[in-house]
Amino acid sequence: MRPDTAPLTPPACDLRSMPFMPLDVTRLMDSDFFALSTPVEFKAAVALWAKSWLQVPAASLPDDDRVLAFLAGGLTLMRWRKVRDVALRGWITCSDGRMYHPLIAELALDAWDRVQHLQRDEQPTRRASSSAERMRRLRARRKAMEPGGPVAPDPAAPPAVAAGDAAHVTPDVTPDVTRGDATLVTDATSHVTPPPQHPAKGEEEGEGGYGAQPVTLAAPSQRHLPVLAAMPAPAGADAPLPPPGSSGICQPKAGKLRLTPDEQQLCDAVWAQYGAAYQSRYDAPPLRDSRARHQVAELVRRLGVQAPDVATHYVRSNHDWYVRKGHDVGTLLGDVQKLRAEWMATQKRAGQRAAPVCPPEFRSGAPPARPSEAVQAALESLAQKLRVTPPRAAGG
Repeated sequence: MRPDTAPLTPPACDLRSMPFMPLDVTRLMDSDFFALSTPVEFKAAVALWAKSWLQVPAASLPDDDRVLAFLAGGLTLMRWRKVRDVALRGWITCSDGRMYHPLIAELALDAWDRVQHLQRDEQPTRRASSSAERMRRLRARRKAMEPGGPVAPDPAAPPAVAAGDAAHVTPDVTPDVTRGDATLVTDATSHVTPPPQHPAKGEEEGEGGYGAQPVTLAAPSQRHLPVLAAMPAPAGADAPLPPPGSSGICQPKAGKLRLTPDEQQLCDAVWAQYGAAYQSRYDAPPLRDSRARHQVAELVRRLGVQAPDVATHYVRSNHDWYVRKGHDVGTLLGDVQKLRAEWMATQKRAGQRAAPVCPPEFRSGAPPARPSEAVQAALESLAQKLRVTPPRAAGG
């Protein structure tokens, strides 16, 4: 190519904000370059491709062997000159004094188009149906409904129509009903305040409202939903809330857990053993509030008579999780199945260690079995050998 060839990418092409570089794997693996290059040459070429992507302009390299040797992986000039011809395969020198690769330049131009598109969209237009835009319109309406506040136009309302163009507007078009929004925002119905006042007869018939139908107020539980601002609520939604203490979802929970005398006795035993073990370990009594008492009662109902011993075993455990939790009753109740299994295994091992170790023939009280004839013959032969005195040594 001629040295006066125009640069393949514009001077302002900067892709340093896009470090991802596409790679045509099929074309690379089927190329003669991959088949004929040595590992050092291939490594240097790929390094120059990647470095050129982050140059300005992109897909270009400086025409200087010292800089190229550094960009190719920190090679010396002697090693760079050995791999230069293969590593720079496909690169051309252009009129600006830099080298460009046509394939990488094509990919860089596509990426540069995307970068410019993102830069143009740094301040995107607001979507009219987005949640943020609906909230913005709701706040504008609330500010307009305040007493003495400025009357701000609704951003979602259609533009005003001049008097001469009023005849061209269809008369039965229903505009946004803002009167229902004002009542929805300003009236906070509760058991203390009276019910909201219903609109006057003229307003119900459409005076000043362009024939709009009355809107039923939304339920108090739905007042935090801006999407339901203009939606009708079911009948009775504007009724005052029941006073506290009446039947409803606000009633307090039932009283304390009822226990049988046997369960209460087991609970006392659990508190006695658990408290003694806790006092011995932490030198302080355990917390015995209503929640802890309820958890102990649940433990007794699940384990029965094993509950006191399992609670003691739990406090004596040095498990890291139990130590971090301070051996509280809630953790005991959460791992009750695991702790019960550990306690039963400990009891079994303790019983095995306490049992005397003796041959099975002596455990039942029966006399020992007689030895076999071969054993008796061997014993008699050994006894005869022991009776024979060894001969004295000469001169002894």
